[in-house]
Amino acid sequence: MGILAATLIGLQPMEAQEEWRQKNRENEIQQVEVWETKLQEASNLDGFEKLQSLSIGLRNMAHRLTLSDHGPEVDDLYLRIQAAMLAVPGHAEYYRDRILDTRLEYEKIKGKGEIDREAGARTHLSNAQQDGFRTMAYLPSVGTVRVLGELLSDERGYTKLPANPTLDEMEVAAMEVPNCKGAAKALVCLPIVSKPQDKDWMMMTYEDVAPWREWYGQIKAGNRTFRFAGDPTEYDLDGPAPAEKLERIARAEKRDAERAARPRRLPEPQVEARTEAPENKSSMLWISSAVLLIAASGYGWLRSRKR
Repeated sequence: MGILAATLIGLQPMEAQEEWRQKNRENEIQQVEVWETKLQEASNLDGFEKLQSLSIGLRNMAHRLTLSDHGPEVDDLYLRIQAAMLAVPGHAEYYRDRILDTRLEYEKIKGKGEIDREAGARTHLSNAQQDGFRTMAYLPSVGTVRVLGELLSDERGYTKLPANPTLDEMEVAAMEVPNCKGAAKALVCLPIVSKPQDKDWMMMTYEDVAPWREWYGQIKAGNRTFRFAGDPTEYDLDGPAPAEKLERIARAEKRDAERAARPRRLPEPQVEARTEAPENKSSMLWISSAVLLIAASGYGWLRSRKR
């Protein structure tokens, strides 16, 4: 009886896990059906209305792609929703404008003593940031990179904490997320080849913005291009990069690589000429004179003896 009870207890977690998988699969099928319908309906919508209708569906399917047991219909639906949103001109600018507009409204109220209005405006800003940055993270396009790259310089809302912050200071700092941090998190999620940083977006801090700023600065200066996984096209901020730019960048990279590989010549040590101090010279002259005087005296004494 004891062995049977132990066996049944051991089977319970396995049965619960299988039950959870089955329930998750049922939820997935329902979600796929819902967003298949919404995608069809969105085909009749114009421009930004289509983005509003599909953004949650894109993020939903993107999340399900991370689950190891998701069905193949999730992959297909994700790509079709993504393609529909990427086809909307100005898709990245739409989310940028929503983020900047709500930030502006919040800045107008912030610190004015209207606690309820400030809290409401801060909530609207947070919602716009979450919707915008998390959606752009799944919209790989030149426009998305350009918008996120420019937002990397927007530090409004950043609070630098002291070395040993108090709980109150940490809570105040966490009330706002600067756009630069949200942009860096979205960029790290994009399927960019040779990222300057590949880190879990949930673990990113303000310090992780710097490598992305440097990366985007090189692109903006015309010294670098970028491409997305599965797409061989090299892009700059205007679209596919022209051949002459690619050739110039390739030459510069080759030159830099050759310089880095070239052995560095160490400077040859310089031998300094030793000079005697004036007092040493005087001493030597005095000694030489004394020796000559003694020698002369000795020679004179010998001559006098011979006489």
